[in-house]
Amino acid sequence: YPVRHAVEKVAVQHDVAPMHLQPTKPASELSVHASAVQASWVHVRRFGYDQMGEIMYRTLFEQAPAAKGFFPREVRAKYQSWEVDEANGEGDLMNSPALRHLFGKIIAKVGECVTGLHDPVSLTPRLRLVGMRHINYGAIEQAHFDIVGNVLMDNLRTVCGEDFTPEVEFAWGMVYKFFAGIMLQGIQEAKQLEAKAQEEAKTQEKAFDDSGSGVSTGADD
Repeated sequence: YPVRHAVEKVAVQHDVAPMHLQPTKPASELSVHASAVQASWVHVRRFGYDQMGEIMYRTLFEQAPAAKGFFPREVRAKYQSWEVDEANGEGDLMNSPALRHLFGKIIAKVGECVTGLHDPVSLTPRLRLVGMRHINYGAIEQAHFDIVGNVLMDNLRTVCGEDFTPEVEFAWGMVYKFFAGIMLQGIQEAKQLEAKAQEEAKTQEKAFDDSGSGVSTGADD
């Protein structure tokens, strides 16, 4: 039974109501921090998403080597550019063209969220759905978001330079907590959906077995 695909299908079909249709208190305060975060994002756009993605994954692996386990070859293969021969370059994860591209896409998604900060009501369900999809990527927990948050802050500090003031850093901290919190809610909801789907599958299997055991062979006693 394709449980995890069912989780995403259920989410997309909106069979399950969003956990927070209205912004939480942090979301209602996002407008206070939105301008500072969006202004600092100009530096990231100028630097380049793929370039930012490259220093992002390298910093991640330096600070948390165990994170490499989330990116096996079959995952990286989805993000290889077959216009050039990159296969030989995938042996060294610290110099992976595929990871550079993957993390560049992640940075681009962060950029979309940054753009949507002034409309947290619309942004919240989008973040929640992104979180739900993370159930396909392994056991993602709060600690993983904390690590990524630290890496993001370090890289923003590098890219923004002196413009990454204490006020901007504080704003980013608040915004990232909001992003991560909504995504974690999505992950938890996906886990509940997965457990429910598994239970329903077991119930259906048991009902099928029970009906099969009661079928007459047609033989006379």
